[in-house]
Amino acid sequence: MTTSWTDQVGPAAKQDVASLLNVALDITSASLRGGNVSRHFLVLMDLEGELTVRMGYGTNDVGVLVEPVLDNYSSLRAILCIQDCGDQNSPRLRGFGDHRDSPPFDCDIDWRESGCSLLEVVSSRISASDWWLFE
Repeated sequence: MTTSWTDQVGPAAKQDVASLLNVALDITSASLRGGNVSRHFLVLMDLEGELTVRMGYGTNDVGVLVEPVLDNYSSLRAILCIQDCGDQNSPRLRGFGDHRDSPPFDCDIDWRESGCSLLEVVSSRISASDWWLFE
């Protein structure tokens, strides 16, 4: 029997991943309200739990954002790479990530707009990934 990603992850790592995803949904919500917000970005969590966002630019894919992180990952606890946060026509956030205390993961979150500039999660899937940053 195959073990799911969530069965392999402790409560602290689950909370960290939830924090990363909440920031990603906040950025997605901001992109819907206008401005030049990229649909691909990174959410980084340092060893103290502080979160930082690095936005993509132009047509560069998320790989361009990840490359500089590879040289300085020792200061990170977790990373979430958003390949596409979606829009009103295609409301799905897609990404992948890794955490020092869990297996790497892929995520798909279907969302819809609700009142007060908030997004409501319609469905979500987190599964094991082949991509990893931490050994």
